[in-house]
Amino acid sequence: MFNVVTVPTFSRTVKVKVPDGDGHLEQSFKGLFKVVPSDQSEGLDWFETEGVKEFLREVMISADDLVDDKEKPIPYSEEIREGLLNLPYVRMALLKTYTTALIQDALGN
Repeated sequence: MFNVVTVPTFSRTVKVKVPDGDGHLEQSFKGLFKVVPSDQSEGLDWFETEGVKEFLREVMISADDLVDDKEKPIPYSEEIREGLLNLPYVRMALLKTYTTALIQDALGN
């Protein structure tokens, strides 16, 4: 039996490699995503920043485990989302997390 869900959602840990000196620091937050029909990403130029941001605005519902530079928890908001999407390394991490989740789920891993 197949359960048809209109808008499936899922949460995953988003691992972000933050540039630091000669290397990177791995940080993470919890992202809540919704699955969008594949036709919404068809023809998307993955190297065109605004198109990728628009796609991520559509699939990213919220984020948890966010802190400021003093390690104080901060709530998710549209302003925070836009700040995250303005960072190329966060955009890459979000895309990787979203697509990996869908591929792994499809493969049954």
